[in-house]
Amino acid sequence: MVSVYFLDSSALVKRYVLQVLPAFASAKTVSFAFLSGDDRLIAAAQAEGLNAENPNLHR
Repeated sequence: MVSVYFLDSSALVKRYVLQVLPAFASAKTVSFAFLSGDDRLIAAAQAEGLNAENPNLHR
């Protein structure tokens, strides 16, 4: 018999966000990149001012 386990992902996300957001808020500079293989998503992210790159172009 196989045991089935369920994980409450919303609780996991809430815990992670509560730990990470204060670190971002207190940081002097925050740098991250939006990565996507979809050029439309990259264009949308760049239009919003995000640093966006296509990882397929860096092979």
